[in-house]
Amino acid sequence: MFLNMKAELENEAQLIVLNFFDGITNAEYQNLVNESGFQLSKDVKDFYMQTNGLQFLYVKKSNTNFNLSGAPDNAKYFDWMWTWDDYWQLDGIINILPLQVSLRGNWNNIIYFNYQKEMFINSNGFNETIFDYRKRIRPFDFFSKDSVVSFYQSSKGKIEIVIGVENNTEFIHVKNQKFSSYLKYLLQTKGSPSKRKLYI
Repeated sequence: MFLNMKAELENEAQLIVLNFFDGITNAEYQNLVNESGFQLSKDVKDFYMQTNGLQFLYVKKSNTNFNLSGAPDNAKYFDWMWTWDDYWQLDGIINILPLQVSLRGNWNNIIYFNYQKEMFINSNGFNETIFDYRKRIRPFDFFSKDSVVSFYQSSKGKIEIVIGVENNTEFIHVKNQKFSSYLKYLLQTKGSPSKRKLYI
């Protein structure tokens, strides 16, 4: 599917990067789930067993706002945190992290912050610190400096998908919470960063 998307874009793009990776093994997946306590759905497992992470970006020929110097070329994998430099000018970017990075990553100072241990949420049934709430968030599509898409495990153990915007200070629950549906949305919108924020 992602190869088809790349083929569709080749005539109108000045730069396209699409990288796949070796899939995670069943044993590695089970170890991560057991270690993290995140009971992810079957469609998540199926994706990561095919490719443990995915990198895709493109810049259209008509895009004069993006400076290609320093951008990864077709022969390179780019650093998973490359988008932390905030490449909002890209026409399309998908940066699905390896599952080890997502579930084992230390997201302090990106998602949850030490000072939030004293700040309580007292609305919509929440009665806990912002720190505890956000510590159950695990980014998996880190597509710009101020926006990530994440797995979120509620205090009741339910896994949902949330989109964080505005330097990750606000997380919005999406309507359709299936991972496979999110992937289809990425294909439909060709990884557009602005359209990603409309998936609510």
